[in-house]
Order: sequence, then structure tokens, then C-alpha cells
Amino acid sequence: MTPEEAENFQKGQYLHWGLFLKDAGRMDSLIRELIRHGTTYINPTLLYEFGSQAHAAAQFETDTYNVYRNQALMTYYPKNLADGLLTKFRTTRSFSTKYGTQVLVSRLNEDEVRQSKEAYHRAGAFVKRWVELGGKVVGGVDTPSIGTAGLSVHLELAMLVESGLTPMQALQSAGLWGTEMITARRKQATSPLVGVLGCIEKLRKVVVPHLSNPYFKGVYVDPVNRLFFVWTLFASH
Repeated sequence: MTPEEAENFQKGQYLHWGLFLKDAGRMDSLIRELIRHGTTYINPTLLYEFGSQAHAAAQFETDTYNVYRNQALMTYYPKNLADGLLTKFRTTRSFSTKYGTQVLVSRLNEDEVRQSKEAYHRAGAFVKRWVELGGKVVGGVDTPSIGTAGLSVHLELAMLVESGLTPMQALQSAGLWGTEMITARRKQATSPLVGVLGCIEKLRKVVVPHLSNPYFKGVYVDPVNRLFFVWTLFASH
């Protein structure tokens, strides 16, 4: 962004920051510099930002709806979490003061729909390039605001593949790479319990760098996915 564009973005005059991911050379330099300084992992939360723009969104909405039709499940499962995921298939992220943080795609005009799709494709291209240059992706979906983690993460993985990652890389983002991020260079634990407790202690020390661009320079791991990764570690012993 130019200084003027950055100022206008902060004033809510643009739909999404993804529209500014245009300078491939500058992005490559940024990615290499961040990785060189140890910022290897990013959590792009594509579903949270662009869920309705995924090619598979309509199919995932149908499949998810069919899961939530199970009355035995919904007897115990919070309806607001179910509604949160179903809503995500029809909304997109907005940074415009015209709409607020989330907006139904049906409310966007034709040009705004085009902008949302463009932002998704540019953000996906950045994620792909991040991995190509040696970075890794943590496939979290910003639950519980989106709903059921196990269902929503599948669309997140589909969106990563749609952005150019291989299916194996998408699977790694949902398990291996997230585990590596939390337990970077961990020492072999003497028991599964000690290993999990050690991971929890490390999780408490996860800090989101408060720098000029939080998407590029920060790592966010939501609470539900933290528990998921701890379970992954436990199961791997």
C-alpha cells in the first residue's frame, strides 16, 4: 500500500486488504526476510476471510446442513455454533465501514463481489508463495466463531488446495506443521503426560507480534485449535 492507501484502508474505504497483494517481487522479499528471522508459520484462516468464495462452498454448506439435521447431535450441540458455520458459507470478510466486519455476499454489489473474489485469489497466491519459499501453513479456521472445528477445517484444507498447495501440504497444515509450530525443536518427553503438559506451558507463551502488518508478521492460534494440537501431540506418542 502507498501511505495514502494505508490511511484510507484504516478509514474503512476498501473492502479487503487482499486487494493490495499485487507486488510479487516485494512479497517475495518480505517472505524471505520473515522466514530468515524465524517467522516460518502463518495461519491464513481462509475460511474465516473468504468462506463464501471457495468453489466448494455450496457443496460444503449442503453437507454441513445435513450433519446439523441430526436431532440426536443437536440435542447437545450449541445451535449458535452450528449457525456460525452455516452462515460462513454465505458471508465474506469486510473492512469497509459500509458493511462492518462480516457481510452477506448477497448484499454486495457486482463490483464488490469482484473485489472479494480478487482478494481471495491474491491471498491464496500469497499463501502458495509462502510455502514455495520454505514457509509452512497452520490450517486453523478461527473457531469457535465459525462453528464446528472438525467440519470447517475440511473446507479450509480445500481452500488451501484451491490456492495452489498440494493435497499433502494441506493435510500437513492441519496436523504436522501446527504441531511443529507449537513444539518447535522440542526435546523428547519422558512420558506422554509430561509431553502434553510441556506443550501447554509452551502454548501459554505464544505471543502475537504487534507489528505494522499482523497478517504477515504475526501468528495467531485460536483456543480450539490449541487444544486440537495438544491432542495431536498426545496421540502421536
